[in-house]
Amino acid sequence: MPFNLKKTYHSAPNFSIPAPDANGPLQLGTIIDDPEDPTPLNPTERIPIPAEQIFRTQTPGFRTKMNSQASGKLGIFTKLLGLGGFGGSLGVRGGYSNEEILVTDRLDTESFNPTTEQIRLAIEVPTVRAYRRANRDKEPLYLITSIKVARGASASVIQGRAFGGGVEAAVPDPATGLFQVGANAGGEMSRETEMGFDHTSDFVLGYRLSKLIMKKDGVKAKRHRRGATLVSDDAHGVVDSRPRNL
Repeated sequence: MPFNLKKTYHSAPNFSIPAPDANGPLQLGTIIDDPEDPTPLNPTERIPIPAEQIFRTQTPGFRTKMNSQASGKLGIFTKLLGLGGFGGSLGVRGGYSNEEILVTDRLDTESFNPTTEQIRLAIEVPTVRAYRRANRDKEPLYLITSIKVARGASASVIQGRAFGGGVEAAVPDPATGLFQVGANAGGEMSRETEMGFDHTSDFVLGYRLSKLIMKKDGVKAKRHRRGATLVSDDAHGVVDSRPRNL
């Protein structure tokens, strides 16, 4: 059966956001104002969600491997691990390669479908109301409706770049973090960096959002996919390796 590879989850900005069951800041019903910086506006005033309204799935032994070449774009885990790429003055024949691997003991997903009344109550709690008043309801809000948690995760990133045509390039040394400078007048030069971790604490890998737009007659809610990098549950959370420029 073919997978539905539509990207609906936003990747977390780092690997250090604790899971919801570890009292992490991101929970179902959390409201944020920026999909890329998920700081809760309602950390202690979330709407109650009945247990029967929450759906949970588990994917044991989850693994994904991604490769990218020559695009000049950074992959998801490269960004999360802080490997911002290689600096320097690059020639027109420079080539970039990136391999990223994530393995988890288990990938957990929990989600709910908010009712109209729950959305109305969520935007009326004092902290969210104060934010809305400050920007006069001109900015949208985002409600977290699903969270993916990586349990027992290990990740590695191998970055490489080859240079040709007599270029000079600055490349970070993996041991010191300092930049190495190399040049080759006629041939090619390459550098490779590897970074990763083994069996970290459980963390939020991604979250699904509903965009809330304030209207005179109420609030409009719709699924927010712009900037999403993780595919939907139909593919068991497999990460798409093609970051989008949006």
